[in-house]
Amino acid sequence: MNKERVILNGFLIDVEVPSEERMAIRIDITHTPTHLTWISEVQDLLATIDQEYREKYSKRKSGRGRSVRVRYTKTAEGTQMKIAEFHPYPSFFINKLKELRKQIYELLNTYCLILSEQRVGRMIRKVYFLPMSLVPQLMNEIDQRNKKLAELNQLIQEYEQTDFFMEVHRLLKKIGVERTIHVEIPPVRVAPVPLSLSRRFFEEYLEEEAKKALKEIDEKKKHGLELLHQELERRRKEMIEAINQNLKQKFVEFVQAAEQAVAQFLASGKSRKRISKKFEKLVQLAENVGAKEPFNALQEVFVALENQDVEAVASAVENLTNSLNVPVTDDPVENLKAVSNVLKKKSLLLLTID
Repeated sequence: MNKERVILNGFLIDVEVPSEERMAIRIDITHTPTHLTWISEVQDLLATIDQEYREKYSKRKSGRGRSVRVRYTKTAEGTQMKIAEFHPYPSFFINKLKELRKQIYELLNTYCLILSEQRVGRMIRKVYFLPMSLVPQLMNEIDQRNKKLAELNQLIQEYEQTDFFMEVHRLLKKIGVERTIHVEIPPVRVAPVPLSLSRRFFEEYLEEEAKKALKEIDEKKKHGLELLHQELERRRKEMIEAINQNLKQKFVEFVQAAEQAVAQFLASGKSRKRISKKFEKLVQLAENVGAKEPFNALQEVFVALENQDVEAVASAVENLTNSLNVPVTDDPVENLKAVSNVLKKKSLLLLTID
């Protein structure tokens, strides 16, 4: 059977997400003989600030104390320095920014496919591909988070007018540090670069360049374009394979979640409803790259679980198993295990990207 042919267009997405490091300050305490006493005072103040804001904004009645981190570093001349580092803002603000940052990366994993990953030091930098039809949804979701960041900036601005913040400045002056602290968290920035994984997209560009080379009768240029054509086609295939692998990884995770949910349901008659909601987003993503058949089949499993219908669960699992040409048994849980094993060797891209 011929595979469906689709044109896969979208964007490479690079996202700048602010981190809690923006709320940290670093103070040189190399020449502060009473630095231990000073650090203790700072930690006591931070504990008081956290308690105040916890009572005001959080349901938690207690929390962990915060410490001032002290590290040693050297200047370019080789002189050793003692640096104190801490966040002069309530932990509530820091945790709020951490949560928003986490949500942004969850959104990227929900709406995008990962084309490549590169480790830079301790960080892993990912290149995301966002299908064209999902652009409005992701941008709206990010806009909602930016509104939350604006609310956080308002809280920060109000805090910077409090006696607590004045006390932070007083403690800095106590060790001879004259500094005005101010923080404004920038919004999440999305830098989209249009990309088509269509073979025709690459060929049209190369055809135009080849015409120019022909007019110039430039054999070296024509040979260079042939090499470029080979390299672009290789890279295109790599990106398509990356989409396949990332999609398969996401799918397998939900199959394994379905396996656990079905086992729990058959044993206790209870099912988890949150999985179905999360999976809807993945189905939408799969449809944009032409892999909807097995995803729709798995969605039926979650719907049957939500309805707590034993026969429907067994039937939906059987349909999913059949859709991937996996031998069916009478045990739905074993069928899902078999699906997971087969998926490790099977492509989910039921299409030809053209």
